Amino acid sequence: MFFKKITRYPKFKCKGKSKDSFYISNDQFRLEGKRIRVPKLGWVKMREALRYEGKILSARISRTADQWHVSITVEIPEPTCKCESQAQVGVYLGINTYAFLSDNQYVLAPKPLRTLENKLAKLQRKLARKVKDMCDCGNNMDRDLNAAINLILITTGGLPRSYACGQSHL
Repeated sequence: MFFKKITRYPKFKCKGKSKDSFYISNDQFRLEGKRIRVPKLGWVKMREALRYEGKILSARISRTADQWHVSITVEIPEPTCKCESQAQVGVYLGINTYAFLSDNQYVLAPKPLRTLENKLAKLQRKLARKVKDMCDCGNNMDRDLNAAINLILITTGGLPRSYACGQSHL
C-alpha cells in the first residue's frame, strides 16, 4: 500500500519508546453498562459506566505503567437549564489550604501526597543501591521495583487532579 502512494510512511514503534495506545472509531466498539467490546479482545470490564449521554464518537485505549485506560469521546448537546443561584465567589488557591473562598470558607489540602512521596523516595534509593551482576543485566526484582515506582508515580500524578474533581461542588 505504501509503494502505491495510498498510505504514508510507516511509523516504527518499539516497547518503551512510544506510547502504547490505539484508536477505535464508534462503529468498531460497543458499550453495555460497565463493559466495552474491543475488536480482537472481546468484552472487557470497565471501572464505571459511561457518565454522559450523547453520541459516542470514538475511543482511545492507552497503557500507562501496566494499567490500561479507555477515554471515550462523546458529543453532548448543549444544556438548556439555567442555574438558580447567580452569586459570585472569588477563589484563592494556596499551599496550606487548597482553596480559600471570598466568603471566608476554606478547603484543606490533601495529605496522602507526602506519604506517597516518602514511599517513592525509599523505592528509588533501593533501586539505586542494587548491585548489577556481570552476567545478569536486570532481573525480576529490578522489574518489580520499577513497576512499583511507576505505580506510585501514576498515583501521585493523579492525586491533585482527582482531588480537584472531587471538590468541584463548591
